[in-house]
Amino acid sequence: MFDKNYDISQSKKTSSIVAIHKFFDKKSMFTHMHYHDDFEIIYIVHGNVFMIIDGVKFYANEGSIILINPYETHYGEMTTEHLEYYCIDFPLSLLSLQTENDIMTRRKKYFNHITDFAGISSNIVSTYKAYEDFSDSWELLAKANLLMLFYNLTDKISKFPGKKKEVFEKKVIDYVSENYSKQITSNDVALTLGYNQNYFCRAFKRSFGCRFCDYLNDYRIKTAKSMLADSTPSEIWEKLGFSSYFYFSTVFKNLAGTSPSKYKSNHYN
Repeated sequence: MFDKNYDISQSKKTSSIVAIHKFFDKKSMFTHMHYHDDFEIIYIVHGNVFMIIDGVKFYANEGSIILINPYETHYGEMTTEHLEYYCIDFPLSLLSLQTENDIMTRRKKYFNHITDFAGISSNIVSTYKAYEDFSDSWELLAKANLLMLFYNLTDKISKFPGKKKEVFEKKVIDYVSENYSKQITSNDVALTLGYNQNYFCRAFKRSFGCRFCDYLNDYRIKTAKSMLADSTPSEIWEKLGFSSYFYFSTVFKNLAGTSPSKYKSNHYN
């Protein structure tokens, strides 16, 4: 399942490459737990983050490169007050790599956390700059940088033994993506997926790093941000499963740092 609500606000929809450069000045969950069929590269310029990728937890600090293979569940949370990072997202088919089929079928995978290869950070930044420039040949330049990046990652790939653990995570992610517009609780998800509620809540916190209600609200607010492009706050709150406009507005302000109406005015006017 590709996460259609993956928060990429600067997407040039005519391109299969998406590149972003973001700053955060408040500790937050900078990406909710999700998965998609694209390859994702994150370069931490400043700050530290806590990551969970396919159930494996690690900390990444300034200078770290994070590689997220297709279909790997992943979650990121800031551990410092400030964070700056680049993110490149693209389908592997774009580069026609010899390893593409092995990666897509999960027989092999790239290491998720790289700290000893500072040279590839310049390829990531150059890909972003080409994307932002958007000249006639920008995509050719972006592909060239990505190909050089993967050339430098030749020894950062290993056989993937396969796991069962991420099945739980994918079930939950898919359930939320299909039911976030309803008023659902952790008990609803547990019953639907066949788990005891206490077990579900413990397993969720262990896998996702947060409570189910926090994940659900984060997912809904990220969805709300994209919906505000074409709708008013009063038109969308019920479609997002909130019990009242006041509760929607309160959650939005807590997570986005501003009210829904101000967010719409600042981003879409």
